[in-house]
Amino acid sequence: MSTDHVLPKRTYFTIFAVLLACTYLTWQVAYFDLGRLNTVVALSIAVFKAVIVVLYFMHARYATRLTWIVILAGIFWLMILLTVTMSDYLTRVWRDSGLPGLALGDAYRGVHCDPAAPEVYNTLGTVFIALGQEKNAREAFQHALALSPRAGFALNNMCYMELVAGHLSEAERLCRASAAADPSLAASRNNLAVLQVLRGDVAGAEAILAGAGAGPDAQYNLGVLRFASGTFAEAADAFDAAAAHPGMRSARKAADQARAAAKALEQSHDER
Repeated sequence: MSTDHVLPKRTYFTIFAVLLACTYLTWQVAYFDLGRLNTVVALSIAVFKAVIVVLYFMHARYATRLTWIVILAGIFWLMILLTVTMSDYLTRVWRDSGLPGLALGDAYRGVHCDPAAPEVYNTLGTVFIALGQEKNAREAFQHALALSPRAGFALNNMCYMELVAGHLSEAERLCRASAAADPSLAASRNNLAVLQVLRGDVAGAEAILAGAGAGPDAQYNLGVLRFASGTFAEAADAFDAAAAHPGMRSARKAADQARAAAKALEQSHDER
């Protein structure tokens, strides 16, 4: 006996319209800086879209219990797979939430699942930095470099450690090696700029941050540097450049503050 359930066309068109609306909403949410909630909101919308597709387009809502058992079993095993394979990502979530102790377990699971990937050793090294275990961090970064000698992310993290330790020459060598290995890595440019500031070369730091291909983070840091040096109008320009990218809501606020400071400075000069 057939269990097929025929839906009216109106239902399909309604579901299609809802899917388009959800896609538009996902695009709009990307332009708002919600912090960690950006990912949560985007994934929630994606899950909702998947659910209505399964329920209506695939007719699961009207299916037998056996079909639902198969669906739930598939979801269960998918969650196990994602939990294991996303160990590296979960490590960064715990680390960035200020819980490096919890991150360490996921970091080791990431190493166990993919011991040939330099990225997992790099993440493990950043967790050791957060825990204050510098020796272990260096060993993790060196292991990443042994797997991939041109791993720019590992070189950059070693550069950061040398900056903190005050070893500026070694930090510069590592940062430049990182930039050469991965020219798109903004963090290495940012560290080189910090290095120039520590040496008293503010102009050199500005030149690095304003260089070709500088991303929104570099533009934001350039704005901070210019704001601190009192060039408020130029700082506003840098913040505006950063704010042109989705998710840089803080840059828009910083640009307004810089313009307000520039206006106040101009008024004080006029009064004199």
